[in-house]
Amino acid sequence: MNNRKCKLLLVLIALIMTVQLCGFSFVQPNIAIDTDKYPVYTYVTADDLINELNRDKSLSKYKDKYIVLSGMFENRSKDGINVINSESVTIPCSYKKDAGISSDGFSFKDKIAVWGKCTVTFGKLKLTEVKKMVKDPAVRSSETYYTLNGSFLEKSRALERTLNGGTVKYYIPSGWKAVERNIKEQGLGKIDGYQYVLNNLPGNNSGVPESLFVCYFDKSLLLNSSDMTRTNQVEKAIIKNIEGSVGTFPIYKKTTYYGAKYQYYHGVYNDPLMEKYSTEYVFQADGDRGIVMYLYLYRETEANHLSDVMLITRLLEIN
Repeated sequence: MNNRKCKLLLVLIALIMTVQLCGFSFVQPNIAIDTDKYPVYTYVTADDLINELNRDKSLSKYKDKYIVLSGMFENRSKDGINVINSESVTIPCSYKKDAGISSDGFSFKDKIAVWGKCTVTFGKLKLTEVKKMVKDPAVRSSETYYTLNGSFLEKSRALERTLNGGTVKYYIPSGWKAVERNIKEQGLGKIDGYQYVLNNLPGNNSGVPESLFVCYFDKSLLLNSSDMTRTNQVEKAIIKNIEGSVGTFPIYKKTTYYGAKYQYYHGVYNDPLMEKYSTEYVFQADGDRGIVMYLYLYRETEANHLSDVMLITRLLEIN
């Protein structure tokens, strides 16, 4: 597929919050949207988890997922603690000695919440890789998702956005509506998607550019729609169309713990004042229909809204 044939019929904005996307040098990056380093934890009560296990012995809904387990403190164990549900069914929770977790101050049947990874071996349930344990937070919805630093998104109260006629769905905090820009409607380009100008959110006074784009590239944007099956070449063409050139691609591939398959590209930009910024592209193929793309612009030392970015990417659905 030659470049002319692959060229997309779109023009994404060439200016993102006063930082021009030109003069990039491409280096082996530290990934910002790192699903292993910054997992998203699904809230679930001990009662609901045990009920799901009784219904499905493989616990496919939660197995190998990261969860915030809400239950009652039972006692300390050899390598962690034990949590019980309302019927006193025990769920072991283990953590390493250097995890910095202490069960001091918790007594029998105190309500607690534990951040860890749900594992099931031969029908036996256990929470491993525990990173945090606190007094059980007040949660209004079972569909609440957390990052380890305490950021959360309550899906039932979030704003729903759709792309590609509804085949792609994602959720944003209600406060993001004030900094949302529809790419098509506001003349930023011809692709389906939104920009979120995160440094304009209330309470952010740094003035440092930070934006997240959530976009969808439909195969109709290609001169030859059948080329959509040649994913790598199409994604390279997308990057080239946005910024004029592209280096080695992809620089990283990942099948996430929630099943999404990502391909990454990373750029580094130095503005005239020698401030360093990163642009991180994350692509998720939608079969032969199109491609979801996240583009995250941030300063290396000030990715202030990364936790929210992790929540949004985690909850995106393709139907």
